[in-house]
Amino acid sequence: MRKWIGWWWLCVIGAIAPAVPAAQAGCMQCTSEMWCAQSSLGGALCLADGNWCAMAGRCRNGGGFLDGFAMVQVTLLEDAPGAPGAPARVKRGAGAVTVGDAARRAARDRGAEPAIVFSAVGVLDGTSAVFRSRAGDGFVVWRERDGRGARVRVREWNTDRPGRVLADERLGEHDAMVVRVTLDGQRRQLVLQAPTLPEAEGREREARCRREIALSGAPVTLAALPFELQAYDE
Repeated sequence: MRKWIGWWWLCVIGAIAPAVPAAQAGCMQCTSEMWCAQSSLGGALCLADGNWCAMAGRCRNGGGFLDGFAMVQVTLLEDAPGAPGAPARVKRGAGAVTVGDAARRAARDRGAEPAIVFSAVGVLDGTSAVFRSRAGDGFVVWRERDGRGARVRVREWNTDRPGRVLADERLGEHDAMVVRVTLDGQRRQLVLQAPTLPEAEGREREARCRREIALSGAPVTLAALPFELQAYDE
């Protein structure tokens, strides 16, 4: 039985995550610096790029960093109509960081350099992440830990429920998935990476992602964010 979790947040400056002992961690919260942090309260998923931060879902004991860093790296790229390439593919050995310009390189097809719509890093664990446009379309990402990688499934989002499966693959810690999706009526390329790491390694890799995102071009403001982040429990 699928259950829709109908509460979510787009966080603004002033939402500060308190420091808590690791044993109490299990939730994610946005900080005033617009990044995700471990907290005793918050959401089951969180994404940020330093200019905006979004979290959603009811956190559960064991989420977040408590049982390993369930990382997700997400970049959405423009996709020219009629562009060549498979609807979905996996780039094995893409590297430890696949956000920002690194995501553009992973998605490159015959020399094309797609523009970045947004790029973010965070945690996804215990729920599915819905990227929903104001028009009601978008995509949903499900992630399940698998060793140092994860099983990742991407589906269409149709107003209030998932639609057809666009990709379903096991990703190693250095693999990236490239999937063609639709958001707000526009065809896009989604680049995903989902390593599952010990906390210290996860924090180090997240720091690398933050640096890559900061170097990758013009920031996306909260007002210009092309999606609402929602959680879908299934």
